[in-house]
Amino acid sequence: MAGLSVCVGLDAGKYESKLAYSDGLSTRVIAGLSGFDPNALREEAEAFFDEPVFSCVVANSGRTEDLRRRALSCGFTEAEIIPAHEAVSLALGQEGRALVWDLGESAGRMYVIDGGHLAESVIVRDVCGGAFDSAFGEYLRNRYGLSETDTREARRIKHELSGHNYCVWRELRVYREEFERLIYFPLRRAAHVLNRLRRVHRPSRIIMTGGGAKIPIAVKIAGEVLGVSPEVQEDVIARGASLRARELRRTRGQVSGTNTTIRLKELRSGLIELEDRLTRRQKDRLYAMFRQAEGINDAGIIALMEGLIREIRNA
Repeated sequence: MAGLSVCVGLDAGKYESKLAYSDGLSTRVIAGLSGFDPNALREEAEAFFDEPVFSCVVANSGRTEDLRRRALSCGFTEAEIIPAHEAVSLALGQEGRALVWDLGESAGRMYVIDGGHLAESVIVRDVCGGAFDSAFGEYLRNRYGLSETDTREARRIKHELSGHNYCVWRELRVYREEFERLIYFPLRRAAHVLNRLRRVHRPSRIIMTGGGAKIPIAVKIAGEVLGVSPEVQEDVIARGASLRARELRRTRGQVSGTNTTIRLKELRSGLIELEDRLTRRQKDRLYAMFRQAEGINDAGIIALMEGLIREIRNA
């Protein structure tokens, strides 16, 4: 993977993105940012791991070539793009059947994943974060007699109301119930589409993800229509992307098979011969490499060990 040991997973949401990593023992979200900024995400990953990061797996519902181009222009030398539903499938595993409502900013997507495969997918385009923001901005203009309300302002107010009963905007109190009344019927209509999928496929799990999963009334309406509260997993796409990244690390580390093993032995022998010339800092780096090399990513360790040998010989 560009010669290094780290490959990260990215959830490339339109207005919010997440960075995740899996090492086989755990899968964790490292950072979350407003908008999709691959350069900032790469910097977050490098600060976390304290080493260069050149490879990523990006999960998104569309815009694949645009995302790849943006990632490659921001310091990543390798970027694989996978559909969001594939990332969700990886995160949930191969067992059972799951119904997922991805209530994102550009579209509300519902899909059924059965044994790791996509069984059915439905898009409800007008029930999504972007549509809610536009409608809420227009409502604020009309309700409070203002000549202009930026959609970004409406989005910010929407996010604040997710955790509070009201917020102060331009010296006015805007209440959560105002926003909820506005989106109640579109959400209820979408929830009935979700319920149709539930009746047809009879899933063992129902999951909500995406930015809309943070809206309390969206989860409440889904629970009322379905008769059971859905699981809210905001990070499921990022976690799935990180699992795909882990698969790539492991696969590529095994590509050269025996040759890689031989090269590692040669490098270890070479470093042992140079051991008396190692500084304390170089020895620490060497021992860390050996620990990291145990079954994780031999290709990345080879690149780092070769660099260390060059550094010692040129000193």
